[in-house]
Amino acid sequence: MKIFPSPGSWLRQLVRHLCGDDEFCYQALRRKFFVITARWCHLWDARQRRLLKKIRSGSGWSVSLGSGRRPFAGWLLVDAEPNGPENYLRHDLRRPLPFGDGTVERILIEHYFEHCEPRWEVPRLLAECRRVLREGGTLRIIVPDAGAYCRAYASGDAEQWKRLGWEPGNLPADMPTAMSVLNHVFLQNGEHKAGWDFETLRLVLERAGFRDVERMAFGKSRDPGMTIDRPNHAPYSLYVEARK
Repeated sequence: MKIFPSPGSWLRQLVRHLCGDDEFCYQALRRKFFVITARWCHLWDARQRRLLKKIRSGSGWSVSLGSGRRPFAGWLLVDAEPNGPENYLRHDLRRPLPFGDGTVERILIEHYFEHCEPRWEVPRLLAECRRVLREGGTLRIIVPDAGAYCRAYASGDAEQWKRLGWEPGNLPADMPTAMSVLNHVFLQNGEHKAGWDFETLRLVLERAGFRDVERMAFGKSRDPGMTIDRPNHAPYSLYVEARK
């Protein structure tokens, strides 16, 4: 019997003990721990140090921000959670991006943007994206299409819900009504900070200095190297691109 389990294990046990049955508290502290340790992981992780050195000395990167740990060939993944593949850099995305000015070819943000607080975190993130992109580089943002969900709710049209991937007569037990589905889209147990439609996303992109803001679709892009969208998100997502 191990008296001292692995760090992740004893930490989870400690947080569970502190939070008790409060699952919201546990998940919030878990995410906060990942973000905090991502700021300092290069101090003890040699692989992260090597990758960070390579990033700072290179250019022409294709970067996926906050989109998880899927090992896309030719792409650099940047997120806060631990244990990613070789091309994965742990980083707190609320801090400046670890790329030089104009050294990034393209940026994908797939189902992370809605996790950012819209008044402070979103402007800072977009300013950093614009700084690191080369002139003419592409930013592609994919979010839950809040406008489509609102239209489906307001109309009560079952076909609109089905196009979003939901069966009105067969909703999950923890989301039994149309309003509970909307709450999931906008809040997701406290993880989501905002809902986005095309009009609002276009406005914040233009205010951040981006141009040629255009609505796209799953697998469609002005940049052939950009189409690595996840198929499971396709029914309910909004796809928007902009150029620096």
